[in-house]
Amino acid sequence: MKTQDDWTVSVRPVPTLRKLNGRLQGHGPDVLVHTGDAVDLAIGHRCDEDGEDWFEIEAVRQNGKHDHGFSKWDRGRGTAPLTEGPRLLVIHASGGWSVEPPKLGGGGFWSRRR
Repeated sequence: MKTQDDWTVSVRPVPTLRKLNGRLQGHGPDVLVHTGDAVDLAIGHRCDEDGEDWFEIEAVRQNGKHDHGFSKWDRGRGTAPLTEGPRLLVIHASGGWSVEPPKLGGGGFWSRRR
């Protein structure tokens, strides 16, 4: 590995990782745990200081297989289909980001009450 900046590697047990059970925010790379149902994950991405950044989410299965979830240059929003857990969500970013599964009982057009 070659780098111009200082870096640190942190190894933590899976149970200590943040769980995707609501809106989560972060800055830079991270690993999250998804144990829920299949969802369309809402994603927000803010660039780093220079205004450009690559943002990517990979879902890693228990068997080690990596599934591409979402990727984007620069800032923006999007959605990514996320299959039923358990999955590790590996986030590659140098800027700020947010991920949010749909709210339970979130409603929408087809569930409006009259």
